[in-house]
Amino acid sequence: MAKRVMSIWLAQLPLDRRARLGDERLSGPFAIVSEIKNALRLTHINELARREGLRPGLSIPDARAICPQLLTELADPMREDLVLRALRRWSDKLSPVIALNKPDGLYLDITGCAHLFGGESAMANHTRQRFTD
Repeated sequence: MAKRVMSIWLAQLPLDRRARLGDERLSGPFAIVSEIKNALRLTHINELARREGLRPGLSIPDARAICPQLLTELADPMREDLVLRALRRWSDKLSPVIALNKPDGLYLDITGCAHLFGGESAMANHTRQRFTD
């Protein structure tokens, strides 16, 4: 039997963590920033920031020139790693073999488990629903 792997990419993990905490700053343009090439640059932006014309990679001065009301916070890779590890532990409900794909993903070996969810498509839908609840 060939191995079957499900990849879960949590592209907005830092923003999702803040949303689950009820961070009110997300009600306006908001971005996570990290030092990249000797400048603080946007790495993750919410939809409101995207609508203002911002995109990941912009420096803070450039971003604020476009959107003066932008709120930012420094990335916290250690905290996101803890969240990812917690999601890994939770994911053992889906598969007995799970690997971290740092900084924002998981690999689940679903060989022999997908039928428990009604097949691979049903398992993917179930997983998507659980991760967005």
